[in-house]
Amino acid sequence: MDKQTQQWIATVISSVKEIQTDFATNKGLLLTEGDLECELYRQLHSKLNFSTRKKCKTSTWKTGFIHSQVTWFKPDRESGFEVDLTILNPEKLDINTFELARDYPNKGFFYDGETVAIELKFIRDGSSTKISNDAQCDYIKIVDELRIAKETLITSKKYFQANMDNVGFVIVVACKTDEIYQTALEKLEAAITKRACPTNVFPIIFSHTKMKIFNNSITNS
Repeated sequence: MDKQTQQWIATVISSVKEIQTDFATNKGLLLTEGDLECELYRQLHSKLNFSTRKKCKTSTWKTGFIHSQVTWFKPDRESGFEVDLTILNPEKLDINTFELARDYPNKGFFYDGETVAIELKFIRDGSSTKISNDAQCDYIKIVDELRIAKETLITSKKYFQANMDNVGFVIVVACKTDEIYQTALEKLEAAITKRACPTNVFPIIFSHTKMKIFNNSITNS
């Protein structure tokens, strides 16, 4: 994997570890999925490699590295994936011309380059059906849909700088209780067994006292 993308993913993983440590001490830290997103955004923005603003590709406007609810394109041009948090290089972000994106769902900008998609879930409902769905839905979405869509668009030359070595995916599942965690972990592990985890996909699950990081070669290397 591209060195820059590896560094970004390692920073995401370390930031999630910090949230889990805080969550262990302050058990009401996370009440909603929005809290999880805000906490992760705050942690990432505090890190040196994400704390600056840089000029965009086709404008004197400056922006940051972390953005919420970015649309990741689908090959069919009729819809897109809403991704909770996206890490990107501001210097490769086109917010002025974006001709390459005009025929796709977009929010007025186009990005081609190294990037990390982060999908988040906070499970607070203790029903087995809800736990089962929430524990694995983002992993399945990324492995079966989002990752394949990105690869398809790279192959079809929609992107020229992005490739499957500089695109990464992180799934974060936070659980309100350790009991929810245990069930959710089993469901996530089952999904990973059924769909082998690609080398650029990094699932993380945690509760107040427990945490597991799958495919953790980046931080172990």
